[in-house]
Amino acid sequence: GWFPLFKSGSDSFWTVFLEYEDVLLDHEEKTKKQQIPELDTSQKLLLDKLFEIRRTLAEKEGIPVFIIASNKQLSDVAVKMPKTHDQLKNINGFGARKIKKYGNAIIELVKAFDQKEDAGKTRAEDVAK
Repeated sequence: GWFPLFKSGSDSFWTVFLEYEDVLLDHEEKTKKQQIPELDTSQKLLLDKLFEIRRTLAEKEGIPVFIIASNKQLSDVAVKMPKTHDQLKNINGFGARKIKKYGNAIIELVKAFDQKEDAGKTRAEDVAK
């Protein structure tokens, strides 16, 4: 038969015990790890350019932007400024296939941005003299 665990008057109820695991805490920790670090002005400019190139590549291939690179991956690129495939490989999420497909575009953008930044600093130092 049927054995109710809880009875109130003529009504019978099943009781349920729920136990929550720390899954939500794990998710919060992962989310914190994926947050974009504080960037200086130069890094923010580079990150904007990286977002643009990612959007262009995604539209060209008809895929979502996050397939190419996550915001966290691009922020890591803006901070570390990789100029070789090996340096790009050191950024979490950039494996051989992603580097082969998108690495040159990212590296060329970083190199061009770095050269502009260096030229701008040189001009600013010359003006300051």
